[in-house]
Amino acid sequence: MEIGQIIKELRIKNKLTQQALAKNLSIGQSTICEWEKGDYEPTASAIKQLAIFFDVSAGYLLGLEEYDGTKIEQKIPQQIHNDNRRYYLKNINKSKINIK
Repeated sequence: MEIGQIIKELRIKNKLTQQALAKNLSIGQSTICEWEKGDYEPTASAIKQLAIFFDVSAGYLLGLEEYDGTKIEQKIPQQIHNDNRRYYLKNINKSKINIK
């Protein structure tokens, strides 16, 4: 499961709106929305804040372990490469590149 889906599940489980979560983390509601949609991923410091706020491990937020701490079998390197390539291609049109 992706981090955005995990954040959304935790937010809903804790009966929070995106706006309420954003206020608790001192960030914009649009940031929460972008994380949950998968448009952007939280920074390391935001992951730390989320882990503390929801009382879960960073590994759980990152999809590396179950809620109880059990490790999840990881993808093989080729799958990771393909996922990163898809993310790059999906987001390349969003960047503003000036070529002279």
